[in-house]
Amino acid sequence: MISPSVWAGVGLLVVAAGARAGPVWFENDYEGWAAAATAAGGIVQTIDFETLPDGRPSIAGTRITPDFNYTAQGVTFASPVNLPFIEGNVVSTFGLGVDSSPSLDRNWIIADLVQPASAVGVVHPAGTILSIFDEDGNLLGRRLFGVPGPFFFGVISDIAIALSTSDRGGSGEGIGDYSFVAIPDVSTGILLLVGAAAAIARRTYGGTTCKKHNSRSLLLVGRSFCGCAGLLLLTATARAGPVWFENDYEGWAAAVAGPIHTIDFETLPDGSPSVASTPITTEFNYTAQGITFAGPVNDPFIAGNTVTGFGLRVSSSPNLRSRRKPIWDSHGRHNRTRLCRRRVGCSHRGHDF
Repeated sequence: MISPSVWAGVGLLVVAAGARAGPVWFENDYEGWAAAATAAGGIVQTIDFETLPDGRPSIAGTRITPDFNYTAQGVTFASPVNLPFIEGNVVSTFGLGVDSSPSLDRNWIIADLVQPASAVGVVHPAGTILSIFDEDGNLLGRRLFGVPGPFFFGVISDIAIALSTSDRGGSGEGIGDYSFVAIPDVSTGILLLVGAAAAIARRTYGGTTCKKHNSRSLLLVGRSFCGCAGLLLLTATARAGPVWFENDYEGWAAAVAGPIHTIDFETLPDGSPSVASTPITTEFNYTAQGITFAGPVNDPFIAGNTVTGFGLRVSSSPNLRSRRKPIWDSHGRHNRTRLCRRRVGCSHRGHDF
């Protein structure tokens, strides 16, 4: 019989899973993505397009229609303009492509998951924007991955992924492999949460598990499991890490919660029009607008003009040496005398923010 303490641990996991930590992205790290995606016992399933939906060897140019699709393998592929098709050959391998010719309208690949997934991973021949959505069509996350390729782009979400899109912003798109980890039914999901607790606890303790009862079976660990679950709550579920956006303001803006406040430096802190070289000091700063800017050596200053626009800049001239000090002192306390704060991300030698 499963002890009450184990169910208590499971309850902690379920509550922790309810917190919205945001998607975690992986770039060119299939091994890391696969290890994290299967930590709770899930299985990575991959469609490599080397065979057609009916199991025959792939032939370039074969159209993937609503009736002739990879639905039985877990994903239904589509595109907004023309039907997707198999591309490639037996030497370079096969993949899935879309093309809006002859219209040249923007086109992209839609991957509609038969069963919601906790993770998806896609091999792309070049840079693209990978987006994930929930069952209601809400955007869960979007990330721009750079060029050139080929690349593996992976994502793990704490909210079930129902659909993903690959969109490089042109009339064509292509993918090499599509991998995913389907979410099991609720009863299996609870057991996978238990498995996740053990896996992360082992990693947290440097290769050991909770050893209070020295049990080989997780279901017999008892109270020590609650300790593992607590660690999972603090180290895994609640802390998923930051999500980064590069050259994708729209995606970032769509993903953040709450109103966006922007300081464009077109005006000085007092509201007057910006003038190049105006120093931004401790007393004359954008604190009233929500942020205090600083530099580790000299004061920041306004740079630019009315044609190119204004911005904020720092420079250590004529010193040209970094004087950056540790943010934390030797006793682990915050160095409050340092004006350069971690959230500003300041540097030296004329680095633009």
